[in-house]
Amino acid sequence: MNARLDHSPYLLYNIYMGRPRGSGKHTAMLNGRVTAEQMEWLLRLADEKYGGNLSAALREALSWAEFLEVARQDYLRLLEEHPEFSIPRNDDDDTTRVVEFALSPMAQVDASLDGDEEGSR
Repeated sequence: MNARLDHSPYLLYNIYMGRPRGSGKHTAMLNGRVTAEQMEWLLRLADEKYGGNLSAALREALSWAEFLEVARQDYLRLLEEHPEFSIPRNDDDDTTRVVEFALSPMAQVDASLDGDEEGSR
């Protein structure tokens, strides 16, 4: 017997929601080790700004780290082009300002010095 199935009551809807998954170019998994202090800071950032969303806090931290690298490169270029330029020191005790240290090459430390990295690669 060749009975035909009426397909009209069985409709399939493909509704895309959220970020596309699996393409590899929009999201990626991250696995690594951080110090306890770094984790506390990241958790605090997640709680205060993102309702506990650790992924959003991590994305913000990485975005700011990337921006800081660009700012450091720009500051070094500025010093090469204008060697006379200097950021004024603190008025109260004549110490270096945080911004000068953060942008200087001295602030670029090896991250492996901050914690045990053995076996994390």
